Order: sequence, then structure tokens, then C-alpha cells
Amino acid sequence: VAEVRPRKLSKDDILLLGKGTTSVISLETEAMGTITLVEHEPTVTQTAYGVLSDLVTILKQKAS
Repeated sequence: VAEVRPRKLSKDDILLLGKGTTSVISLETEAMGTITLVEHEPTVTQTAYGVLSDLVTILKQKAS
């Protein structure tokens, strides 16, 4: 089950590692516990690629 929503973070939350435009995602898994990925200061190219990739995925899902 995936969930995306705004929520208050505690002062020691790992998601606060992100400064500026840094992206942080934390996944809670059954087998490996919590896994956190940090993308430090992504460039315009990385951000644009992410949006394009999401749009392609949406189109593929609608086509099937």
C-alpha cells in the first residue's frame, strides 16, 4: 500500500535531511525495514526526466 500526503515531521525525522531542492524518499518495507534514498540538489535535467518518466508511465497504464 502506498500513501502520499502532507504530514507534520518531528525534529529528528530523516526526511529533514533534505535541504534546498534535495529530494528524500523513505520506504517502509516488510523484509528490509525502512530504506531511505536521498538525491542531493537535483539539476533541472533530473527534475525534467522525473516528470517525463511519470507521464510516460501514466500513458502506458491508460493504454493497457
